[in-house]
Amino acid sequence: MKFRRFLSGLFFVVSLLSLYLANAGILSFDKPYIYRFSGSLKNDNNLVAFTHVNVIPMDSERVLEDQTVIVRDGVIESLGSSEQVQVPREALVVDGQGKYLMPGLVDMHIHIQYENDMLLLVANGVTSVRNMWGSTGKMLRFGFPDQLVLRKQIEQGKLFGSTIYSAGPTMEGSPSFHPLAGVFDTPESARESVKWQASQGYDFIKVYDHLSPDVYRAIIETAQEEGIPVVGHVPFAIGLDGVLASGQRTIEHLTGYIDPDAVRFIIQEDQLEEYAIKTREAGVCAQ
Repeated sequence: MKFRRFLSGLFFVVSLLSLYLANAGILSFDKPYIYRFSGSLKNDNNLVAFTHVNVIPMDSERVLEDQTVIVRDGVIESLGSSEQVQVPREALVVDGQGKYLMPGLVDMHIHIQYENDMLLLVANGVTSVRNMWGSTGKMLRFGFPDQLVLRKQIEQGKLFGSTIYSAGPTMEGSPSFHPLAGVFDTPESARESVKWQASQGYDFIKVYDHLSPDVYRAIIETAQEEGIPVVGHVPFAIGLDGVLASGQRTIEHLTGYIDPDAVRFIIQEDQLEEYAIKTREAGVCAQ
């Protein structure tokens, strides 16, 4: 009898919790909204005309007023005064009166953890994203989306979302910063992973904090052989100077320059100009 009451009580609590999570939008038994929404946006017209719109070209601080922009197959074909540009009869016309048109924004560091994020990004003008952790293995089993699958679906027009450029799974050493991060303690395992990531179509390899020098070198060398850029953090065992000399293409969060936890510079303030020059000469983007 007590056990039956316990099960009944447990079922009641779980039911209430599920109802709360569903109402809060955290738990869903249906497909993510992006899959249902994308089907309603299908448009076979490959020619679109934005008329009487104010264009922000972003090549300088100016606004081009009352413009018509013709877009064919996703590429701008012509742009000019609405009085001068002829709108093709077969075009889908979008009235831009009183509105503004600008180039799409690019989010250079994002973690795509929900498919619905893609709609939110586009709704805010972000048309390209740089995903900094590719979901594989345990992450997929925990429900994180496969960014390569999302990218393919968007390219095929099956989903409505931003263009995705993605790193592969984060490459970390011991001790790992995250239970879902891949740990690479040997050069052999690192080389194998880099080759696999390149074969899967990832755009770059991401390195993290605790990689040992020999593993880091193996990643850099193999990535160069495979023709895939290395991006990410400044591993503690390598240091900023080592990363700048390595061929790594980007440094995320200014790691190596600053300590975000302590909110202080790692390099001395009187060396800031020197390291700015070193970074530029190395062709590294520090952001």
